[in-house]
Amino acid sequence: MRHEERVYLRHMIDCAEEALAIADGLARSAFDRNRIAQLAAAKLVELIGESAGNLSPERRASHSEIAWADIIGMRHRLVHDYFNVDKELLWLVLTAELRPLLSTLQAMLKEIEG
Repeated sequence: MRHEERVYLRHMIDCAEEALAIADGLARSAFDRNRIAQLAAAKLVELIGESAGNLSPERRASHSEIAWADIIGMRHRLVHDYFNVDKELLWLVLTAELRPLLSTLQAMLKEIEG
């Protein structure tokens, strides 16, 4: 195991928690009107993808229930196609995808920490 994997998992967890905090209690219509919330959420999702890409292929393969390619791919879209961020997809990630991902990441971190 690369020592850094613990750091990357912790970073993903922190970013997921912060992104969930942005969405908690925020209606979709309010999110659509709040450019700061959109930018912050996009950045946090981007950072999750960046850290995911730094995990070893073996670590990712050990948790194939996670759509690693989608997470890393979304990071690439947010970084390289930032003029075309799909707010609907970002909202879906915030409200439906992050909470289950967070639970799995927390379990992965516990596995590493023993």
